[in-house]
Amino acid sequence: MSSQNPKAIPPPTTVKHSKRDTLLRWWAMLSGYAVIASLVMHITLTDTSFHFHDPDSQVAFHKMVQGQVHRPFAYRIAAPFSIRVMSNMTPTSVKDRLSAFWNSKLSLATYGYTGEYATEYTWGVLLLYLSLLVFGLLMYTLLGEFFPVPRLTRYLASIACVAFVPIGRSFFVYDYPNLAVFTACILAMYKRNWSAFYPLFLVACLTKETSILLTIIYVLNIRNNIRSSKNIAHAACQLAIWILLFLLLRVGMAEEGGALMEFHLLDYNLPLLLKPSSYFNFGPSLLPRGINILLICSAVVFTVSYWRYKPLFVRRSLSILAFLLGLALFGGWIDELRMYYEAYPLIACAGFHTLLSLPWTPTQPAEQSN
Repeated sequence: MSSQNPKAIPPPTTVKHSKRDTLLRWWAMLSGYAVIASLVMHITLTDTSFHFHDPDSQVAFHKMVQGQVHRPFAYRIAAPFSIRVMSNMTPTSVKDRLSAFWNSKLSLATYGYTGEYATEYTWGVLLLYLSLLVFGLLMYTLLGEFFPVPRLTRYLASIACVAFVPIGRSFFVYDYPNLAVFTACILAMYKRNWSAFYPLFLVACLTKETSILLTIIYVLNIRNNIRSSKNIAHAACQLAIWILLFLLLRVGMAEEGGALMEFHLLDYNLPLLLKPSSYFNFGPSLLPRGINILLICSAVVFTVSYWRYKPLFVRRSLSILAFLLGLALFGGWIDELRMYYEAYPLIACAGFHTLLSLPWTPTQPAEQSN
């Protein structure tokens, strides 16, 4: 029996706009994303360990850009390689100006950066910033695929998605690019736009190995038609691409130190879980103590509320949270919020549905069947 949502409303009437109005609307939208992304970037660079400031770190920024980090970080080559290429193309006169800027008193006081590898640093910050802008636009589109609500409602929701991007106590230059390209892959997959999906999937595989979760999402959403030859072909193609690239990277990085996967269950995660007072210590330090727990609990409530009415694609795809929690528990630091970026756009869609479903919300989501 299908679930019925008595508060569902028909899609809003489409209104034609002139080219000038369309351009102005997009300019206003981009301006909003730019402001919010700037604030998020400021917090990212000042409140987290961005691995720029410790030259002795095994995963320092300059080592990552130069391809001198150990595995598994060495496999995540897309963002560092892009930065290295753009830095090599930068004229010497521009490099000198960038070095002078990052060595200025204002920059030193704000970001604590000494100006070494200034060109690479600049391109890294720009890549992160553009990734946030793209992520906002992608969420605006993705929300529109699931919920027939007015543009302004979707826009404000996508702004909130950028503003509430989880920021933890450590950060890497590939994190925001990974968030953006993973979201783009989800959107292309949902629309079955394979000509866009596969190039994006290729980039996702070179950005972070968790791109295999996209194949899991695909399989979860075709399980009712798993015997279809087209569905099997797409699943096999994705798996083949991921395995091939992973093997090529593993052979190419064979001389790098490190292991295929880090193991932090016993040395970090278990002691953390057994010490409840430590639960309040992760997240941006500018937040009052305990707000991080409140925000996470709120996210859980908004994700699971009205579950039976949520889009089927979102419900099924959110199963990757179990995989991410397992990876974080055994192979990462479970309190590193960036570990869950792959699920963040899906959590945002689920939370937006709940917000629309509240009794006092004037705009209600369309009904979803089981």
